[in-house]
Amino acid sequence: MSTRRISKLGLFIAIALVLHIAEGMMPLPFIIPGARLGLANISTVMALYLFGKRDTFLIMVVRITIGSIFGGGFSGFLYSFSGGVCSFLAMVLLMTWAKDKVSPVGVSATGGFFHSVGQIMVSMILLETPRMIIYLPALSIVSVITGAFIGLVSLQVIGRLQKIVI
Repeated sequence: MSTRRISKLGLFIAIALVLHIAEGMMPLPFIIPGARLGLANISTVMALYLFGKRDTFLIMVVRITIGSIFGGGFSGFLYSFSGGVCSFLAMVLLMTWAKDKVSPVGVSATGGFFHSVGQIMVSMILLETPRMIIYLPALSIVSVITGAFIGLVSLQVIGRLQKIVI
Protein backbone atom coordinates (compact mmCIF):
# COMPACT_ATOMS: atom_id res chain seq x y z
CA MET A 1 0.00 0.00 0.00
CA SER A 2 1.45 3.34 -1.01
CA THR A 3 1.94 6.20 1.40
CA ARG A 4 -0.42 8.34 -0.68
CA ARG A 5 -3.19 5.74 -0.47
CA ILE A 6 -2.74 5.29 3.29
CA SER A 7 -2.90 9.07 3.73
CA LYS A 8 -6.11 9.37 1.69
CA LEU A 9 -7.80 6.53 3.58
CA GLY A 10 -6.66 7.92 6.93
CA LEU A 11 -8.01 11.34 6.03
CA PHE A 12 -11.43 9.93 5.13
CA ILE A 13 -11.53 7.82 8.30
CA ALA A 14 -10.63 10.89 10.38
CA ILE A 15 -13.32 12.98 8.69
CA ALA A 16 -15.89 10.26 9.29
CA LEU A 17 -14.93 9.98 12.97
CA VAL A 18 -15.14 13.74 13.51
CA LEU A 19 -18.59 13.78 11.88
CA HIS A 20 -19.65 10.77 13.97
CA ILE A 21 -18.57 12.42 17.22
CA ALA A 22 -20.07 15.80 16.26
CA GLU A 23 -23.39 14.15 15.41
CA GLY A 24 -23.38 12.41 18.77
CA MET A 25 -23.24 15.83 20.44
CA MET A 26 -26.18 17.25 18.50
CA PRO A 27 -29.71 16.99 19.86
CA LEU A 28 -31.77 15.39 17.12
CA PRO A 29 -35.53 15.89 16.77
CA PHE A 30 -36.25 12.29 15.71
CA ILE A 31 -39.00 10.48 17.60
CA ILE A 32 -37.99 7.08 16.22
CA PRO A 33 -35.44 5.21 18.37
CA GLY A 34 -32.12 4.77 16.60
CA ALA A 35 -32.75 7.40 13.92
CA ARG A 36 -29.73 9.58 13.13
CA LEU A 37 -28.54 11.82 10.34
CA GLY A 38 -25.61 9.54 9.55
CA LEU A 39 -23.15 12.34 8.85
CA ALA A 40 -20.20 9.93 8.95
CA ASN A 41 -21.66 8.27 5.86
CA ILE A 42 -20.66 11.32 3.83
CA SER A 43 -17.13 9.89 3.79
CA THR A 44 -18.46 6.47 2.74
CA VAL A 45 -20.46 7.83 -0.20
CA MET A 46 -17.61 10.07 -1.33
CA ALA A 47 -15.09 7.24 -1.04
CA LEU A 48 -17.26 4.99 -3.22
CA TYR A 49 -17.04 7.53 -6.01
CA LEU A 50 -13.44 8.58 -5.47
CA PHE A 51 -11.63 5.39 -4.41
CA GLY A 52 -13.73 2.32 -5.25
CA LYS A 53 -15.26 -0.57 -3.35
CA ARG A 54 -12.28 -2.09 -1.55
CA ASP A 55 -10.99 1.14 -0.04
CA THR A 56 -14.51 2.27 0.84
CA PHE A 57 -15.20 -0.97 2.70
CA LEU A 58 -11.95 -0.55 4.63
CA ILE A 59 -12.84 3.05 5.53
CA MET A 60 -16.30 1.95 6.68
CA VAL A 61 -15.08 -0.94 8.85
CA VAL A 62 -12.36 1.12 10.54
CA ARG A 63 -14.77 4.03 11.10
CA ILE A 64 -17.42 1.78 12.65
CA THR A 65 -14.89 -0.02 14.83
CA ILE A 66 -13.25 3.13 16.17
CA GLY A 67 -16.59 4.94 16.44
CA SER A 68 -17.93 2.09 18.56
CA ILE A 69 -14.91 2.36 20.83
CA PHE A 70 -15.57 6.11 21.29
CA GLY A 71 -19.17 5.45 22.20
CA GLY A 72 -21.66 2.73 21.54
CA GLY A 73 -19.97 -0.37 22.88
CA PHE A 74 -20.38 -3.83 21.43
CA SER A 75 -24.12 -3.63 20.77
CA GLY A 76 -23.58 -0.30 19.01
CA PHE A 77 -20.91 -1.98 16.92
CA LEU A 78 -23.28 -4.80 15.96
CA TYR A 79 -26.01 -2.39 14.87
CA SER A 80 -23.61 -0.10 13.01
CA PHE A 81 -21.69 -2.91 11.35
CA SER A 82 -24.77 -4.81 10.18
CA GLY A 83 -26.36 -1.63 8.88
CA GLY A 84 -23.10 -0.56 7.29
CA VAL A 85 -22.56 -3.85 5.48
CA CYS A 86 -26.16 -3.97 4.19
CA SER A 87 -25.89 -0.35 3.11
CA PHE A 88 -22.52 -0.87 1.45
CA LEU A 89 -23.69 -3.92 -0.50
CA ALA A 90 -26.85 -2.18 -1.68
CA MET A 91 -24.94 0.93 -2.78
CA VAL A 92 -22.30 -1.11 -4.63
CA LEU A 93 -24.95 -3.22 -6.38
CA LEU A 94 -26.92 -0.13 -7.40
CA MET A 95 -23.79 1.59 -8.69
CA THR A 96 -22.87 -1.54 -10.65
CA TRP A 97 -26.30 -2.15 -12.20
CA ALA A 98 -27.36 1.46 -12.81
CA LYS A 99 -24.00 3.19 -13.09
CA ASP A 100 -25.05 6.08 -15.33
CA LYS A 101 -28.65 6.30 -14.17
CA VAL A 102 -28.27 6.98 -10.45
CA SER A 103 -26.52 9.90 -8.77
CA PRO A 104 -24.85 9.87 -5.36
CA VAL A 105 -28.18 11.13 -3.97
CA GLY A 106 -30.01 7.98 -5.09
CA VAL A 107 -27.13 5.72 -4.08
CA SER A 108 -27.00 7.27 -0.61
CA ALA A 109 -30.79 7.15 -0.14
CA THR A 110 -30.70 3.46 -1.06
CA GLY A 111 -27.86 2.96 1.39
CA GLY A 112 -29.89 4.69 4.10
CA PHE A 113 -32.82 2.36 3.55
CA PHE A 114 -30.69 -0.79 3.65
CA HIS A 115 -28.84 0.48 6.71
CA SER A 116 -32.19 0.44 8.50
CA VAL A 117 -32.93 -3.06 7.21
CA GLY A 118 -29.62 -4.33 8.60
CA GLN A 119 -30.19 -2.72 11.98
CA ILE A 120 -33.74 -4.05 12.26
CA MET A 121 -32.51 -7.57 11.42
CA VAL A 122 -29.91 -7.39 14.19
CA SER A 123 -32.44 -6.02 16.68
CA MET A 124 -34.80 -8.89 15.85
CA ILE A 125 -31.98 -11.37 16.52
CA LEU A 126 -30.62 -9.71 19.67
CA LEU A 127 -34.03 -9.07 21.22
CA GLU A 128 -35.37 -12.41 20.01
CA THR A 129 -38.59 -10.93 18.69
CA PRO A 130 -39.89 -10.41 15.18
CA ARG A 131 -41.91 -7.45 16.48
CA MET A 132 -39.03 -5.07 15.82
CA ILE A 133 -40.09 -5.11 12.18
CA ILE A 134 -42.81 -2.60 13.08
CA TYR A 135 -40.10 0.09 13.30
CA LEU A 136 -38.94 -0.54 9.73
CA PRO A 137 -41.48 1.63 7.84
CA ALA A 138 -40.95 4.73 9.99
CA LEU A 139 -37.20 4.20 10.28
CA SER A 140 -36.99 3.64 6.52
CA ILE A 141 -38.71 6.93 5.74
CA VAL A 142 -36.29 8.82 7.96
CA SER A 143 -33.33 6.86 6.56
CA VAL A 144 -34.20 7.57 2.93
CA ILE A 145 -34.62 11.29 3.66
CA THR A 146 -31.39 11.56 5.63
CA GLY A 147 -29.64 9.35 3.06
CA ALA A 148 -30.71 11.71 0.29
CA PHE A 149 -29.36 14.64 2.32
CA ILE A 150 -26.04 12.81 2.81
CA GLY A 151 -26.00 12.14 -0.94
CA LEU A 152 -26.59 15.83 -1.74
CA VAL A 153 -23.72 16.88 0.52
CA SER A 154 -21.50 14.16 -0.96
CA LEU A 155 -22.36 15.18 -4.51
CA GLN A 156 -21.31 18.76 -3.80
CA VAL A 157 -18.01 17.73 -2.23
CA ILE A 158 -17.14 14.97 -4.74
CA GLY A 159 -16.93 17.42 -7.62
CA ARG A 160 -14.52 19.60 -5.71
CA LEU A 161 -12.39 16.74 -4.36
CA GLN A 162 -11.94 14.85 -7.64
CA LYS A 163 -9.45 17.47 -8.77
CA ILE A 164 -7.46 17.24 -5.54
CA VAL A 165 -7.72 13.63 -4.32
CA ILE A 166 -7.43 11.60 -7.50
